Amino acid sequence: MSQRPTFHEIRALSARLFSDMGVDPQGRMAHTYAKSTKIYVRDHLQWTEVPHAEIKFSH
Repeated sequence: MSQRPTFHEIRALSARLFSDMGVDPQGRMAHTYAKSTKIYVRDHLQWTEVPHAEIKFSH
């Protein structure tokens, strides 16, 4: 990782982890309105880790 995650990326991860554990992310994130929580939980994709590969090419 070349850059540290932003505050909002960390919040989005915590919201997803709370949800995965069965904990209401809205309450844990202290959001009064569900639309505030949706900003953090919408449109997030699951990562699939794959092994690294080396690409060799010749001129």
